[in-house]
Amino acid sequence: MALQTEVWAADIVEKVFPDDSFMMESVDESLWVKNKTVHRPNSGAEPEVVVNATSFPMQVDVRDDEDGTYQIRSYSTKPIFLSDTDAVEVSYNKRASILKQHMDVLNKNLSNWMMYDWAPTTAATIIRTTGADRAALGTAYGATGTRKKAVIVDIIKLMGLFDDMDLPEDGRNLLLPAQMYADLVNDNWQYLVNLQATGETVIKDGQLLGLFGFKIRKRGSKNLLTYTNAGTPAPRTPSAATLTSANVAALAWHKSWVARAKGSVDVYINEADATYQGDVFSAKVRAGGDQYATDGTGVVALVEAT
Repeated sequence: MALQTEVWAADIVEKVFPDDSFMMESVDESLWVKNKTVHRPNSGAEPEVVVNATSFPMQVDVRDDEDGTYQIRSYSTKPIFLSDTDAVEVSYNKRASILKQHMDVLNKNLSNWMMYDWAPTTAATIIRTTGADRAALGTAYGATGTRKKAVIVDIIKLMGLFDDMDLPEDGRNLLLPAQMYADLVNDNWQYLVNLQATGETVIKDGQLLGLFGFKIRKRGSKNLLTYTNAGTPAPRTPSAATLTSANVAALAWHKSWVARAKGSVDVYINEADATYQGDVFSAKVRAGGDQYATDGTGVVALVEAT
């Protein structure tokens, strides 16, 4: 009988985590991350301009500023145990893999919450998709049935809302659910290619990187912003229970009108723990964010419609 052998590869297949670089397109307020609450004053009403003033002294007004606040959350991973046996006998660096996974899962979760912190809540800053019906994209959140696709006119409407807010063209971002991105590209590829001639699209290596002034980003189906299906949809927290009527959303924002505060990841290690006869690892990070204006300027959501 032939000798049967077993081998172990030197590398481990790591879990895939979403790109969280979209958070960098914001005002950095990480200086305040060690605090519980961040207060950011919003300027009050603009002064009235009098043309060719003839009456003096002029009326004196008072500007009442608004106090914008947001909370800093603490994100912690549950401890993971690495036995002395695993540390010595496995062919890959399990310790490094555990530490990397702790940091990746923290960044994934806080970026999901950052989308929620930036999410619009007013009817004026939420629009609905208007394309043909297809299966709901939010099945990971319990969604069932059909929803309408995002189409080019929806993105044009986003652009129009940003233009109406007088937002600078430089610094506009659009984070699309991956399948919503695929719908736009698949249904409109030749049109998008043609728009390159006028600079209304940016396409490189077959990827749509810019559209109507927005820098395009995409995110997978398990890490999306979702809304309810109310008359004015409400954003749902990343930890919300599953909901059959949940709708995924694309998030459009200007980098000067959202804020982030993010600390460094603290790693905790109990090495050679006598109780476990091995090492125990956990990690923690503090983070928070908000829209920069109390009136919703600078952020719009494109929410699936039924």
